[in-house]
Amino acid sequence: MLARIMPNSRLLVVGLAVVACAKTEHHAPPLPPPALAITAIRPVGGTALASDCGGTCCVEVGSDPTATVVVTVTLTDPGFPLRPPGMCGANSRCGYLALEVDPSEAGPFRTVRSATADVLLPVADLTGPHHIYVELRHENDQPMGDAIGQPVYAELDVVLSPPGGCSATYDAAADSMVDAAEDSMADAAASSEDAAED
Repeated sequence: MLARIMPNSRLLVVGLAVVACAKTEHHAPPLPPPALAITAIRPVGGTALASDCGGTCCVEVGSDPTATVVVTVTLTDPGFPLRPPGMCGANSRCGYLALEVDPSEAGPFRTVRSATADVLLPVADLTGPHHIYVELRHENDQPMGDAIGQPVYAELDVVLSPPGGCSATYDAAADSMVDAAEDSMADAAASSEDAAED
């Protein structure tokens, strides 16, 4: 009789142990995506970089045929994987940057998707003032939300000028952009921490 009871007893003990382990396992909540900041904007093939960035950046368009401007975006988590659409697989903490020029209710004037932090934006037909908006997106082209579900983005007002059209020096502009970007990233990080604590 005892021999018949023992196998079932062992199964019961093993079953209780599995249930106990399942109840004590704790999964950490997924990390929120990093905050973004536009930290530089410069022409390809030009001599001047961004200037007068106290309010609106002035960028002298370069001499390459497409007048390409490089918009550099910094992420608070440099290890966050940027991948082209369709290349993230099962990794939900992965995405790409979508840069929009002059977004409005009617849609953006132009959209550029990038899997690198240096986003190449052709601006041959875009002289004058413009608004640049960069958003972190999932590979299904949906905005990636922060800890409270708000889109993760950075934005900048810019004037695209022919060579020689921007009056301030690059050094002053670079310092101003770096200071503004650091302030923006610090604010975003503090907001994420506050949201996570709530």
